[in-house]
This record gives sequence, C-alpha cells and structure tokens, in this order.
Amino acid sequence: MRTGPWLMLYASAAFTAMVSLVKVARVDFGLDAADVVAWRSLLGLPVAVWFAWSVPWTVQAKGTLLARCAFGFAAMLGYFTAARALPVGELSAITQLQPILVALLAPWLLGSDEEVSPWIWGAIALGFTGTLAIAGPELGVGGEHRVGVLAALVAAVASAVAHTLLRRLGRTEQPRVVVLWFQFAAVFGALCVLGRLPVIPTDPVLALVLAGVGASAVAGQLLLTTAYQRGEAARIAAVGYVTPLMGFTIDVLLFATPPEALSLLGAGLVIAAGLLLLKR
Repeated sequence: MRTGPWLMLYASAAFTAMVSLVKVARVDFGLDAADVVAWRSLLGLPVAVWFAWSVPWTVQAKGTLLARCAFGFAAMLGYFTAARALPVGELSAITQLQPILVALLAPWLLGSDEEVSPWIWGAIALGFTGTLAIAGPELGVGGEHRVGVLAALVAAVASAVAHTLLRRLGRTEQPRVVVLWFQFAAVFGALCVLGRLPVIPTDPVLALVLAGVGASAVAGQLLLTTAYQRGEAARIAAVGYVTPLMGFTIDVLLFATPPEALSLLGAGLVIAAGLLLLKR
C-alpha cells in the first residue's frame, strides 16, 4: 500500500507538465479548451492502446466507468479553460479543494473501509489552509481571471467525484483499460462540445506542444489510476497537495511569474501537509 502515495506524486508531476503545455497552447497559439482536450486525448490514445494491448478491453463496472468518464471529462474541460487565465501555481492550488471533497465522498461511495483517520484529516486541513493562503486573494479579481477561478472550482468538484470512482473501479478493473476508455470518452466529449473537427496544428512548435500534452496526460492517468488501486482514496488524493509547489516552480522558470509572499507561506503549509502524509 505504501507505493500508492509515491505513484500519486509522480502523477502530479506529469499533470503539472501537462497543464503548463496546455497554457502555452491556449495563450501563445490561441486554441480553444475543447480543441486542446481533443488533441490531448487523440495523441494519448495510441499510447493508451499500446499499454492495454495485452489485456481484454471489457469492463465489469460499466456504469461506474461511464460516470468516471463523464466527470473526468468535465474536470478536464474546466481545467483547460482555467489554464488560459490563471498561473499554473494558482490553478493547481485552487483545484486542491479536490482532496477535501474526496475525503467526504469516499466513505459514502466506497464504504466504511474508507473512513478517514484523524491524522489524515489533520494533513488535509493543513494543506487546505495553505491552499486558501495561495488562492484566496485572487478570488475577488474580475474579468477573465474570475472565469478562470470558477472553471477551476468546477474542475475540482468534478475531479473529486472522478477520483473517488477510480478507487471503486480499481477493485475490479485493469488501470490500463480504464485509462484507454477514458481516452475514447474524452475525444467523443470534445467533438460534441466543438461541433466540428479539432483545429489542425500547422505550426511544428504547436504540434510538439500538443504531443507533449498527450504524452504527459496518459502517463499521469496511468500513474493516477494505479495509485488509487493501491491505497485509500483520501490518503492518495492528499498527496496532490504538492502539485501547487510544482506549479509555482514552472511559473517562475517558464512563465517568469514569481509567487507573492502569501503564496509562499501557503506553499510552506502545503509542503508540511505533504511530508506529514508521506511520512505516515
């Protein structure tokens, strides 16, 4: 069971790389969020097929898988919508509301074996306090920034449900198969939202950026799904509190956007929460 938190840590790194590339695609090249979702899933689909090639593609819990795909798609669309307006660190911080919701949903959706012990609640509370310190001052800003915050909040709620359902699927399904069907569902959902085929990238730099989005997304999905199969939902989700720290690093190194002092204070609390969780 100890491998679960570490797998979630690696998944967080993959998703941080993904959203950074999404931001480049949306800001520098002007792609719509649904276009990026479509290409992210289309380019990741061959990798997912390769990983799942040696196992049957059938699933037992079809209804749970369908719900996971629907909520996962909603989370991705909201996340990619917010990526245009928000720095990577702020976006990651706002979506860290998700572990709180996972902790609340897990006993209800997964049963009494998912009850959260006091020390996990302590780690979650500490990380949530840090998240508020990072994102709170920005919530009152209007315009596109506010739209980004709202989209990030929608993504956090939808992602919490999707992540909790992953734990249920882990009891009966192969992680590789779950990832594969999610790729198909995301492509279908993006095409429905667009009402057309996705924009064809003619710029080679954009093509590389989108390829990176697809590769990092599939890697993150595989790590994430396996992590939830190997540990309690609340415990695994709480490791995601390290994601804002990765995001702030990317903001400084790639986008030249240093965090505010209050954000650094919040980041320290997030680090403390993550270390407490991993130590236990």
